[in-house]
Amino acid sequence: MLYYVNQAASTLCAVSYSGGNFTVMYTFADMVPYGLTIEPFDTDDNPDDDMDKDGLFLATASNDEHGYIVRGYLAAGDEPEVIYTTSYTDIFGILYNAQTDMMYWIEERGFANGIYVRKMDMKYGCDDDNECAEQFLQLLEKAYWVAAIWDIEMMFACDYANSKVFAFTMNNDGSFGDEVSLVSPEANPRCIGYYYGYDIDTPGASKRRTRSAHSASVKAQPLGPTGGDQRPHSQRT
Repeated sequence: MLYYVNQAASTLCAVSYSGGNFTVMYTFADMVPYGLTIEPFDTDDNPDDDMDKDGLFLATASNDEHGYIVRGYLAAGDEPEVIYTTSYTDIFGILYNAQTDMMYWIEERGFANGIYVRKMDMKYGCDDDNECAEQFLQLLEKAYWVAAIWDIEMMFACDYANSKVFAFTMNNDGSFGDEVSLVSPEANPRCIGYYYGYDIDTPGASKRRTRSAHSASVKAQPLGPTGGDQRPHSQRT
């Protein structure tokens, strides 16, 4: 199945690869969705947490007053909930790393535009290992989408305003290590995706399949089948 957000209808939708079995999974009340990331399976081996169900999704959304991150599950059951609210309405691409419980998203605040990070699970309260407040991670003057290869601890983003593509190595605590500016052949890069696999001649490689970020399909194609306005919320008319 393919999952996407329909901005015109403010819905999370699913459709099969053949174009059939269309389903509206969730309707965003009083907000317009933008970014989407999905964690298909619970892989952290911790039975006592909020990731004890398969099909986690995180979506960014906004209205005229706030920006949001909404958490839910693809299977029918609990109603999705807002787990992050910001007074800034320009909030875009999002990623989630289940192994570190870190969610990363792009937010524009005018004075600090770029990538922000926060723990997703807040049920155990706030301490040195589980800060409740989001943290500003990386300055990007104008960015919309992020991609990551968790296996090799790297994240990628485009700076639309400066016509650059960045690659960041990641530390164990979820912060960034080295930064590499990659040459962009085009002006104003916006979307980002990748192809990542293992050499078939490597011993044991036949048991491993090509990997991709959980939201790679969303980043590679920001417009859903029905289109939708991809401009920042503040620029929509």
